[in-house]
Amino acid sequence: IQDHANRLEKKVKSLLLLNRYGYLAEKTYDQVTDMHKLISSVIISVKAIRNDVQFNLKLEEAFFVGDEEPWRNVIANLLDNALRYAKKEINIYLQKQSLKIENDGPCIPEEELKHLFEPYVKGKNGQFGLGLAIVQKVSQSYGYNVRAYNLSQGVGFQIQWKGREKY
Repeated sequence: IQDHANRLEKKVKSLLLLNRYGYLAEKTYDQVTDMHKLISSVIISVKAIRNDVQFNLKLEEAFFVGDEEPWRNVIANLLDNALRYAKKEINIYLQKQSLKIENDGPCIPEEELKHLFEPYVKGKNGQFGLGLAIVQKVSQSYGYNVRAYNLSQGVGFQIQWKGREKY
């Protein structure tokens, strides 16, 4: 009963976040987030989940448009997803206008790649189908594109600045 209640609470919080982040697109943002610092902070908290996974970091100094809290949720969702599927390693590349998080887990069927960011669409080991919808909502609201792609062995997610005139 306790496990079920915890899962339900997490799902409700994810639904509320998805709805809340829908309002981001209506605002203009002058604030930026230090992504190098944020990623380093989130990694510290997720390493304990699976200490058998190696994190390979190539982080440059980068500041992304938007508030820290939504970006923290994006990074946490992407890393949680990467950890769920990784065999042995996760690679994180941060550049001035781009972030890539890649794992060495199984590839995603091409047909599923098209729908990953839709709410309630879950992968094989997915939980609620809301994490990647939140990633997309936040990224797009702040002027970034997000995509998923297959590697020869693994899967990657990229957030790339597309720019918006109102910034």
